[in-house]
Amino acid sequence: LLPLNLINDKIRAALSTFPGAYQLLPTYPAVFGPDGQAIDIFADTRWVPEAYRNYVDDARKFRDELSQTARIPTLCIIGYGNKTVVKAQVEVDPSGGWQSVKFIEDPDGDATIPVSSAILEGADFHPVQQSHGALFVDNDVKFRLKLELMK
Repeated sequence: LLPLNLINDKIRAALSTFPGAYQLLPTYPAVFGPDGQAIDIFADTRWVPEAYRNYVDDARKFRDELSQTARIPTLCIIGYGNKTVVKAQVEVDPSGGWQSVKFIEDPDGDATIPVSSAILEGADFHPVQQSHGALFVDNDVKFRLKLELMK
């Protein structure tokens, strides 16, 4: 949600045609109406132009196929300590579309992914005080990955 709100209309229009953009949407309650009630963005797709609603349905099916627990040895690298958008409050017009979005941040994430969304049940995890875009160059992360690969 965040990147689509901060970029110009041409890029937003192009990204809205990418199925992968919808696959990244959170499956937990993250969007709330002005009354504080959660909006299920996969069940109520009126927020998306009709031409792209099938992408939301496909994304839900894709996410339903993913396991909610680790089935093989898994390591989650988790960034923390950075303000991260954790939910959005929207004004809903009579047709169900969103008129405005207010993003709510929490200091518990990597500036892209909230910590609570980065942990797969049953997986080992390695927290690093780092932003999302710098995790792959973090020396602590590289060392941990080296150790994992040498097992």
